[in-house]
Amino acid sequence: MLLRFLRRLPSITTLLGLFGVTLLIPLMAIAAIQWQRAEERFDAAIEVQQRTERLDTLIRLLAAVDDETRSTIWTVGENSFLSDLPPDVAEFLDAGSGTSMSEEQGRVDQLLRAIDDPELAERLDDARERTMSGDLALSDSGVAFGAVVLDIESELENELTQLTEAAIAAGDDSTLRAASAAEAAAAVQVTVAGQHDAWSLLRSAEYVQPQATDVTNFMASVEEFRDSAVALDRAVDFDTQSGALWLDFRSDNDVASLFDTYDVLIESFVLDGLGTNTEIVEIDDSQLPDLLLLASDLNDAQSAADSVNDQVATVVDATLVELRSASGVVIDDAQGDRNRTVLWLAAAVVAVIAGVLALIALVGRPMRAMADAAEQLSVGQLNTHLTEHGPREVRHSARAINQALASLRNTEAQAVALAEERLDDPVLQERAVGGIGESVQTAVERLARSLGEREEFQQQLAHEAAHDGLTKLPNRTAVIKHLTAAIARTRRSSSSLAILYLDVDDFKLINDAHGHHAGDAVLRSVAKRLVRSIREGDLGGRLGGDEFVVVAEAVENVDEALELAHRVAAEVSRPVQFDGGEFEPTVSIGVAVADGDLTADELLRDADLAVYRAKSLGKGRIDVCDEDLRGEVRERETLEKALERALTNNEFILHFQPSVDAQSHTVTSFEALIRWHHPERGVVGPMDFIPVAERSNLIAKIDRWVLNAAAEQLAEWTDHPDFGDKPVAVNISGRHLGSGTLTDDVLEALRLHGVEPSRMLLEVTETSLLADLVTAARELTTLREAGVKVALDDFGTGYMSLSHLRTLPVDVLKIDQTFVAEMAENTDHPLVRLIIDTGHLLGVCVTAEGVETPLQADALTDMGVDSLQGYLFGRPAESEMIEPKSQANTTKA
Repeated sequence: MLLRFLRRLPSITTLLGLFGVTLLIPLMAIAAIQWQRAEERFDAAIEVQQRTERLDTLIRLLAAVDDETRSTIWTVGENSFLSDLPPDVAEFLDAGSGTSMSEEQGRVDQLLRAIDDPELAERLDDARERTMSGDLALSDSGVAFGAVVLDIESELENELTQLTEAAIAAGDDSTLRAASAAEAAAAVQVTVAGQHDAWSLLRSAEYVQPQATDVTNFMASVEEFRDSAVALDRAVDFDTQSGALWLDFRSDNDVASLFDTYDVLIESFVLDGLGTNTEIVEIDDSQLPDLLLLASDLNDAQSAADSVNDQVATVVDATLVELRSASGVVIDDAQGDRNRTVLWLAAAVVAVIAGVLALIALVGRPMRAMADAAEQLSVGQLNTHLTEHGPREVRHSARAINQALASLRNTEAQAVALAEERLDDPVLQERAVGGIGESVQTAVERLARSLGEREEFQQQLAHEAAHDGLTKLPNRTAVIKHLTAAIARTRRSSSSLAILYLDVDDFKLINDAHGHHAGDAVLRSVAKRLVRSIREGDLGGRLGGDEFVVVAEAVENVDEALELAHRVAAEVSRPVQFDGGEFEPTVSIGVAVADGDLTADELLRDADLAVYRAKSLGKGRIDVCDEDLRGEVRERETLEKALERALTNNEFILHFQPSVDAQSHTVTSFEALIRWHHPERGVVGPMDFIPVAERSNLIAKIDRWVLNAAAEQLAEWTDHPDFGDKPVAVNISGRHLGSGTLTDDVLEALRLHGVEPSRMLLEVTETSLLADLVTAARELTTLREAGVKVALDDFGTGYMSLSHLRTLPVDVLKIDQTFVAEMAENTDHPLVRLIIDTGHLLGVCVTAEGVETPLQADALTDMGVDSLQGYLFGRPAESEMIEPKSQANTTKA
């Protein structure tokens, strides 16, 4: 991968440009990071200023709502409260009512619009409306307005938190200190507002009989003020204006006097018992002197508290001014960082571009000139000459290219001389400058020898490509090429041509019994004998595996072709010696004679058909492809297409034939037998189409259809009182058994219809097992482990040994009906008895097929057979035609 990438690199100019871009990428990344940091500081400082403005507004709003609360409560309760007091007391108290309610409301509304908080404005309007309408008592009105104050205080806390976070993000210590001081100063002013709330409760219509909680709240507000003042001492910088103002406030005698007054009043409340009541009582005339004195003290303290509030507000304003100033410095500094980042990035870009351009001028141009020379060289222009200038490496490269060009020009002249066979031309003796020239000269001297060797090598390759590596005979490609040419020659000469298609019988047994080395020895021997036995001018070749072919030209007739086939068969069939044994091969031969306009493939097909029929009739036979055989092939092809349509159109049906217990004659199982419901011919038996399907892949498709149909019938019989527990046997072809898909096909059919595997019985023949015993055993073992039962059908007609039978997963042995038919005259059949005893010895159930007479049934029962099947107990029929029978309609003879 790396080498392929290096071979496809772009031009040096492009590479230098990419190098410059590569340098710029980290610079731009650094610049982007610095810009981002400056941007974050800038945004944080802006947020600090915005939070400062909102904090200022909220602090002013808190004081304004406090003033409105006192003014509203006093105004609403003025008539009812003063009317209950003596005139001189009422006049005295009315004189301190403060700012008018409407002015206070107007100031609050203006501040609410500045902070743009609809929910807070709605809650304040609700408190106003309920207070003015008389829905609330004055104490409840104070609570309603107090809830608004708490909301403002909550907003203040949230704003202070976000202000601190923004100050931290700004990354400036002075901004953070200023924010801390502003937060502490705001806390002081909030406690002052809290004191006003407490005063409002004490100065309300109920102050003449204050409750214990009112006194406690007032005492707590005084302590909160002192704690917040201590916190501001720690946060404020006394070298700043706000610090100086706060220091003046702390040293003010009026402030100290105010808190002394607070202490005296609190002590007076407690000692005089005025703060111990928990319920409101009527005013007693005896209390008037104390009330007048207390009212005077409260009003004096209130005036002093207002002065304190103004001083604290001045300190808060100073801290906010300092916070704005500090954040402004951060904004200017962040803007400066951004500008500096842009400037140094621009300078770096200019420097990199200038460096890249300089490298392009010093290196890129000379390299481009060399590339142009190489391009001209690639199209055969050898008259180019490079100027040797630039860096040392470039100069050396240009010099080497010039030398190479000179060598190539000399080589070109020498090649022309060689091509024209002017071996005495002086140019062949000329040597170019440098090592390249010497190498070229050596190559020229070897060129003639190489040309001869190359021709010989090509001939060898052509021979190997057209011949089989094992037998050295012409391979399939060469045979078809030769056959095509031979057909053309026979047409021109009006002569005949024959094809002999040879197939070695039982060749697989050699490989299985003695190994592939023995099989190779047999194939080589057959090939040599084949060549010896054919006529001069005939072609013997190997098509692959154990198949050979002879192309015989100038054949007079079929008899001459058959004579040649017999001679070849006799020669090939002599014993073959190999390491470890001896084998006497026989061959089946199919003969086809070219008549009509047949192609090479069609002629080979005809010979293949003939050899297939020869093998089906026995070993070592010779057969000729004639019109009857071709007609059979055409009929078979037509039938195959019809079977394909039958599968598509679902034209197959199943008949079921019962097997019964040999003793009780009760039904033990059914065998599923396929029938073809042909749209024109009616019901067609399996012998009319199964053999054709066996020669193609259709048989596996038909097997799958039978498996699914049988599983579907089993599902329908699941709840049947007579058949619900009876298994169904399905015949499996040898081709399907060796395909490797049987296990999946069987289990999929059972799963699809929800049938237990134990209700399915697979019937396989000895012949199908022997075709590939290893694969068959593996497939059947897997199915048997899944619960499917296995029956060995037509037992006794094959060549299976007892050792093979013992290793196979078999549950049932089925005696072939040919043995049962022989019992029509002689019921004492030793071979049948042997099969039954063998099955029982192996621990499997034995079933006899083709039972048609009571005499056969009785004899088989006496021999110990387990089950019986045949027309005596029921012919194959569709499922709906089968009547439940507990016992067959037969009696023992």
